[in-house]
Amino acid sequence: MQTVTINDYKISIQEAPDYHWYSCDSKDYDKILHLAGDEDFTRTILLTIRRACQEKKVVLVAPYYTIVDCCALPAGNRLFLMLNDLLCLFNLASLDIDKLQKLDTIGTMFAPYPYKKDFILYGELDIFRVASDLSIQWQFSGKDIFVNCNDDAPAFEMKSDRIYLRDFEGDHYEIDYDGKLIQTLKHEKRRWTGMGTRNFKVLEKPFKLFLMIDFLILVLSFIGTAQFANECYQGMSFAGFAALFAWFFSLVYCVLSVVVFVLLGIVLWRKNSILVAVAFLMQILIRLPSCLFRILDGYFPHSWHDIIIYVQIAMGIVGLACLFFRYIRTRAKLDDNIKN
Repeated sequence: MQTVTINDYKISIQEAPDYHWYSCDSKDYDKILHLAGDEDFTRTILLTIRRACQEKKVVLVAPYYTIVDCCALPAGNRLFLMLNDLLCLFNLASLDIDKLQKLDTIGTMFAPYPYKKDFILYGELDIFRVASDLSIQWQFSGKDIFVNCNDDAPAFEMKSDRIYLRDFEGDHYEIDYDGKLIQTLKHEKRRWTGMGTRNFKVLEKPFKLFLMIDFLILVLSFIGTAQFANECYQGMSFAGFAALFAWFFSLVYCVLSVVVFVLLGIVLWRKNSILVAVAFLMQILIRLPSCLFRILDGYFPHSWHDIIIYVQIAMGIVGLACLFFRYIRTRAKLDDNIKN
């Protein structure tokens, strides 16, 4: 419920049960104004107007998306109402509408704010400045809806000389009270923060050394990779699989190992953190079957090749964990910078 005081009038605005033209409740109201036109969905608003010992009740059948708790402001001796995209000047003495104005917008209108003798209207897609006679002074829109989901900062804020706006993408707009754009601040994308090429340069030296060791271990494991592929071929042939399928599986295993080798080489050359994550993930997925086959066969590490396979899986898991925690830490720092 919203309460507005104009001279010796005290007006309360609240949502009421849906009104029907043939309802017996109509006798409880002093006046009923249908303002929603031919709209299928409407909202019923009750104005309770008190003056001295008198009380009048007026029902407005308004557009459905009207935000009832924030729709009214004083306008001289009259009441200004923003019923979503429909503006009204309500006469408190005659209980009638003096003037109507339709806004050219398809978004929801959130709230009106007073500015000098005019009104600033905050909407989902548009910002308006409207004069006291409901004439539109200007209209401003951004790239996206004026709703901020990136942090706790308000999407709409009025200052002494300008209006601050933020849209859903996180972009900032500053406009003056003549509707002119002062500046636009692009929001830094955070989706891959800490995972791009530039951010690789600030990776700690121990992590770079970790990558080089992993690369060398991968080189040493190539002999074992060929050995394991041969074991797979023999095992699958013995199990009754077609020779062609067994050869294909062995070939794919060797090719994927080469892909990981190439990826790590590119990482050390081009310094791209996203490729690091991909290489570590592939390293785990490729080496994991080898370990599972040995464990299922009751085969435990007893050779250098077996140890290297287990070490590679461990290093892939550790590498992904390091990248993940660094991503979280970098993103938290960016959030602090935006708030500050």
